[in-house]
Amino acid sequence: MQISVFEHQVIRIGMEWSGQTFTSRHHQALARYKSHRNHHWYQILPDGIRFSHFVGVLQVGALTIEILPKTENAAPEVWRRVLLEMLSMAGVIKIESTAPTSLGIRPNFFFDYYFDHFLEKVGNLLNSGLVRRYRQLLHNEKAWKGQLDFQKQIQHNLTHQERFFVRRDHYDYTHPANQIIYEALSILPRLTDNPVLKNKASGLEAVFPNLPSWSFSENAFRQLLNNRRFKHYRSALELAYLIIRNFQPDIRTGRHHVLAILFDMNQLFEIFIYKQLAKIRDPEIEIDRQIHRPFWLNRKIRPDIFIKTKTDQLILDTKWKVLSDGKPSIEDLKQIFIYNQYFAAHKGMLIYPSTGNTKQLAAQPYHPLPNGLVPGYCELKFVEVLKNNKLNTNIGKEILNI
Repeated sequence: MQISVFEHQVIRIGMEWSGQTFTSRHHQALARYKSHRNHHWYQILPDGIRFSHFVGVLQVGALTIEILPKTENAAPEVWRRVLLEMLSMAGVIKIESTAPTSLGIRPNFFFDYYFDHFLEKVGNLLNSGLVRRYRQLLHNEKAWKGQLDFQKQIQHNLTHQERFFVRRDHYDYTHPANQIIYEALSILPRLTDNPVLKNKASGLEAVFPNLPSWSFSENAFRQLLNNRRFKHYRSALELAYLIIRNFQPDIRTGRHHVLAILFDMNQLFEIFIYKQLAKIRDPEIEIDRQIHRPFWLNRKIRPDIFIKTKTDQLILDTKWKVLSDGKPSIEDLKQIFIYNQYFAAHKGMLIYPSTGNTKQLAAQPYHPLPNGLVPGYCELKFVEVLKNNKLNTNIGKEILNI
């Protein structure tokens, strides 16, 4: 069962898609998942689910819910392709690493692309050779081999003089990096109905060393990513972590395991706009993202994009939301005003996705302050994410009127 919805849409218990129903069990599984993860991906209603600005895929047992962005009227297959391109441009996933002919861009393509990307990285690691490390093992042996652990010897072998509790170094594949990847490999066949991916995952799991599971925290995982010895593991580890941390097995019924791979459209839109601007190769234009200034105590403020030219400075703040009346909220205006002041920018620009009915608003001055100073200007830009049902890759030039 596959459902395609758009962000902020509501689905309710009893709604049908192609003769299949969103049931109370699906609703309960998603409610349990939210209680465990405490996320903002969707809101639980008494009789349904309201999605937010996160897009991607949720899988609840045999039910796949695809959540797509939408600011302009276009079919799901258009937004599906555009979203994949935006993620690729943002560096989240590499399209060229996948196998479109065998996977296709179908409603649950997100999982297929991510899983295939992960399996490719695991295959590369196996071909280049997995890392082995020394680890200490404690054994109660009949022969003294290694270093005697006196405390354990007294504790366990006081009446067994023929035994020795020894500590030995063992050189093998059992370490957290391999264990995380192996656990993700073992989970993956349960999460896809694509026979190509199932066979590929099972084949890699068969040749991967059989390792015990490892209970890890996010801090431990970050330390592992920063370990230079596992630099070539990084991509595989990040994808494995995504699978493991966002998977919740349903131990009650065994029928409604939940997995989520979702992305904040606010962040994705910001990164996409920055990447489009960064493509502009002009030595007189300096473009930076997420630079900060001290604001209050240990708090800092970070505009999305800061542009500096020889004669001026410009602040850009991206907002992934639809302005039906073409008027920004007072909160958005206050935010860009503060950015103007702290970054000494002559003009601030609020960037929203176009809905087809919105009109650009040229830079307008703020009203003069009591001392008579004019604190700069604010401009509204409504950018067309889609043009002719394709991702608009000229947004950078359109924003700067080049």
